[in-house]
Amino acid sequence: MKQVALVLAVMVGLPGAAPAQQKAESVCQILGNLADFKGKIVTVRASIVYRAWLKADDECPVSIRVLDVKFPNEIATDWPDSRYVELLRVQVPFRTDEASRNLLFKGLGELHGINPKIYATVEGLIVTRDPPLKLAYPSRPDQPFGFGHLGMALALMVVKRVSDVELVRDRDDGSRERIPIKPAP
Repeated sequence: MKQVALVLAVMVGLPGAAPAQQKAESVCQILGNLADFKGKIVTVRASIVYRAWLKADDECPVSIRVLDVKFPNEIATDWPDSRYVELLRVQVPFRTDEASRNLLFKGLGELHGINPKIYATVEGLIVTRDPPLKLAYPSRPDQPFGFGHLGMALALMVVKRVSDVELVRDRDDGSRERIPIKPAP
């Protein structure tokens, strides 16, 4: 009887039902509406660059300039247990998921071949400075004060979970190859 009640609760969305999967936002959408996403846990499907920054699609029309700094359309990432997140004094309502961290780093370790890219679905907490003018130094308007390497990201995502990691690269014949990255056993 309890099983029937749980199935019914999930089907009709009653309290106690499993939460619905969050819709994946784009990096471009988040950067274009930072005030709406600040402090929220969101899910993003994006390409991963550098050590683990989330990059907007090349077609992203968002162009953000604070004082004299033009920021790239990217979101820096870090983990709840990092010293950087601790120094920012961000209240993170979840702990580091080691399986997610290992999966992402395994994917980044696979970056080889012709024109390789890593894509992943990443869920996490969006952090930015408020007001946005704090993203550059008033006394040095060309000096960024964002997040990540050299302060060049408009926002930081504190990572809760990583899934659906895949390597996409060109084949010799010009077609694209998609290789799912599986977690280590």
